[in-house]
Amino acid sequence: MNETQKKKIIFVCTGNTCRSPMAEAICRSELKRLRADGVEALSAGTEASFNGRLNPYSAITLAENGLALENFTSTLLTDELLEDAYAVVCMTESQRERLIERRAFAFFQSVGKNGSLGENIHSFYSLAGYEIPDPFGRDLDCYRITFARIIKAMPIILEKLGVKSQQVITPAQEEQNVQAAPSGIDESAKTEPVKKKRGRPRKNPQTPTSEVAPKKRGRPKKNS
Repeated sequence: MNETQKKKIIFVCTGNTCRSPMAEAICRSELKRLRADGVEALSAGTEASFNGRLNPYSAITLAENGLALENFTSTLLTDELLEDAYAVVCMTESQRERLIERRAFAFFQSVGKNGSLGENIHSFYSLAGYEIPDPFGRDLDCYRITFARIIKAMPIILEKLGVKSQQVITPAQEEQNVQAAPSGIDESAKTEPVKKKRGRPRKNPQTPTSEVAPKKRGRPKKNS
């Protein structure tokens, strides 16, 4: 993979019309939220037909959740895409196993060339702990369930793939950070609080006393 290009995460299903396009749209939304500009989401199918269209139920489900894939057409998964991908995420474990075998065969067929044994190939099961069954031929509710399973797994998948949030500091946040920053005073030079002593406090000899004459003991003398 060319390091000057964006890291590509490719979601893979069979026909690239139902599950993987929904995963692509969800991942794009999550990458935007994380501000991960160096990563892009794509999708492809192991048996995708040329110029295939997004399944209508997938389109409806995405629209219900504020997402869309404009001018989408299906893409056939090629060896070049597998090699160029930062990560490939299959819907099922069986798809992952087949792609690993495919990459291994391509690797041994290309002696002396760049290749990999499929270390970048994953599945929803290997990353999130469950698979994404094919909803093709089912009703709209099945597509909604599929969407819910994909969106639940997406943060886990991105975290395990090493995609982290790129925090952007706004001018207001920067000003707050400056105000909260240390003033440069050596913390060790600060005076520690004086501990209170037990017992009655002593009078400070330097404190001026009252000028009232002290009282004499005994009875006062009568004026003669």
